[in-house]
Amino acid sequence: MLRNKIEPFFLLGAPRSGTTMLRDLFKQIDDLYSPEETHVFRWAAPFRGGEYDSIYANNKTLKYHRELDGISNELFYELYNSSISRKNFNDKYCQKVAEIKGKKYWFEKTPQNIYGLPLIAEQYPNAKILHIIRHPYDVIKSLMVGKVIKVDEIVGAANYWAESIAIVQTLKPFLGERLVEIKYESLVTNPKEVFGEIVEKLSLDTSFDFDFSHLKYKNVDYGQYFSNEEFEIIHSICDKYIDLHNYDRFEAS
Repeated sequence: MLRNKIEPFFLLGAPRSGTTMLRDLFKQIDDLYSPEETHVFRWAAPFRGGEYDSIYANNKTLKYHRELDGISNELFYELYNSSISRKNFNDKYCQKVAEIKGKKYWFEKTPQNIYGLPLIAEQYPNAKILHIIRHPYDVIKSLMVGKVIKVDEIVGAANYWAESIAIVQTLKPFLGERLVEIKYESLVTNPKEVFGEIVEKLSLDTSFDFDFSHLKYKNVDYGQYFSNEEFEIIHSICDKYIDLHNYDRFEAS
C-alpha cells in the first residue's frame, strides 16, 4: 500500500544501467505501475509537430510497447490528439495504462527520457527524478553485445553513458532534493538497505516485503571485452564522470 497519493516519479539513466531491474522492484508494490517505455520526453522535436507525429506513427518498438500496455491504436490516438503538451499526453497515457492494469498510481521508466530531463523538470515541478548509474564498462559492453539495444561503435556506446551523466550533472543545482541518485552496484550488493532508502525518499511504503532474490552482482574481467585502444576511447569520453562517481579504471597488464 502507498502511504498517500503521491506525485508520479521518473526513472532515468543510460540504457543498460539497471532501469528495468529497478522498475520491476517498484512494480512489486500493489498500487503502483509503470507502462512500457514511452519515450514521450526523449525526442528533440516539438510535441505534435510533424517530426514528433512521425515517430509515433512509424516506430515499431513503440507500437509494440503500446500493445503490451493494452492500448489499441484507436485509443492511443484518442489520447494523443486530445493532448496539447507532452505532460498532458504523458499523464493521460500513463494513467490509462495504470487503470487497464488495475493500479491506482503510475511512474514512468524510459532511460532515454533523460534527453528531455529539462522539460520533465519544468512540466512536473514536484516530481522526483530517480537516476540510476552503472559502471560505464558494463553499460558499454552491454550496448555493444546488443541483446536489448545494439550499438556497433564504441564511441556511440560510450556517449550513451557520458551524455546521460552530463545532463543530470548539469541540472543538479536546479533539481536539488528532487533528484535521487543510486548506483547499480550498491543496489545489487546491498538491496534491502539501498532500496529502502529510495522508497523512503519517494514517500512509498517502507514496510513492504520486497523480493530481492533475483539481484546478482557479477565480477567481470573487462580486459576480455575491450582492447587497450578501446579502453583509451572509453576513458577519453568518460573519464570526467568515472572520477566523479568514484569508479575504478581498468589497468592493462
